[in-house]
Amino acid sequence: YRYAGRSPTVERVMELVETDHTLMDVFVIDAETNELIGRPTLTTMLCKASKVPVGMFLGFQGPCAEAVLACLKHAITPKTYVRERFPDIKNDWPCYGMITYLLADNGLEFHGQALERAALEVGTSIGYCPPREPYFKGSIERYQKTMNYDFARLLPGHSFASWLEREDYDPLKHAVIPLDALDRLLHKWIIDVYMQKVHRGLGMSPIQKWNELSAKQPPQLVTDPSRLDVAISKSVIRNVSHAGINLHGIRYNDHAMETLRKTYGKSLDLEVRYLDEDVSYIYVTDPESKAHIVVPALDQESTRGVTLLQHKRIREIVRQKGQNPANRIAVAKARAELAEE
Repeated sequence: YRYAGRSPTVERVMELVETDHTLMDVFVIDAETNELIGRPTLTTMLCKASKVPVGMFLGFQGPCAEAVLACLKHAITPKTYVRERFPDIKNDWPCYGMITYLLADNGLEFHGQALERAALEVGTSIGYCPPREPYFKGSIERYQKTMNYDFARLLPGHSFASWLEREDYDPLKHAVIPLDALDRLLHKWIIDVYMQKVHRGLGMSPIQKWNELSAKQPPQLVTDPSRLDVAISKSVIRNVSHAGINLHGIRYNDHAMETLRKTYGKSLDLEVRYLDEDVSYIYVTDPESKAHIVVPALDQESTRGVTLLQHKRIREIVRQKGQNPANRIAVAKARAELAEE
């Protein structure tokens, strides 16, 4: 008997983007070991005006700030990787740009300081649905339902949303979808199926609506990619000495750090920004100008292209062998060993 109200109306692409998580109705296995990983959580951002998904992130950490930030970056930046990574996909995914207003529910991950800071730095406003009124972001609610029914049910390893629907079907015995295969098929479904089909509420396909609206008022694009990296980065305070900055067991230093010490004193605490996806560099914030200075890791050979998760795993492998994580040869061997896992 609940009264269903109206959601906000918009006229421009990327003017209002709705975001939410959904636990996918499919089980995933590791491609190398065939071990069960679990059910992935898909974080999505959807342009309300065109009904086009503009950002996604597939992971197993559940609803969290890291997933939202990764999805935000994917939504804002061009998806030029599609052609190279997925050559069998026929169409393009030309949907990206700065988000004017991001609408979320009241999950804790949407109320964290990390997302609020990132939104402030990229010029996006965040709004929240009133409690128990999901129709405020009804577009993404309907999209997620379509995705789980239209896409996930076609896959081996489908779990069904309810145990009542499973009957004698055991998804763990049929969990044959590796994560990279799921990622490819999800991209193909979004780009070649969902975006090309006529949307009942639009009277045309989502990609046609996007092209129509963006031709009239193109979305604002990112002029400085590093600004976006800084916005979605994590922030900590570290002391700067003549040896530079030590973070996660990695030492960062260069001439810019020397200049900062000469300007503000030999020993000072500075804000450090870092990205989980690449430990080969960090950003250091100038205390007065607030400029973000890129500082490389001294050991580029061991850190270039390495994620924070991989770096921690490498150090764990080295320690298990009773060796020092500062030993470059031991780290190189551990990195090669990790690549073979």
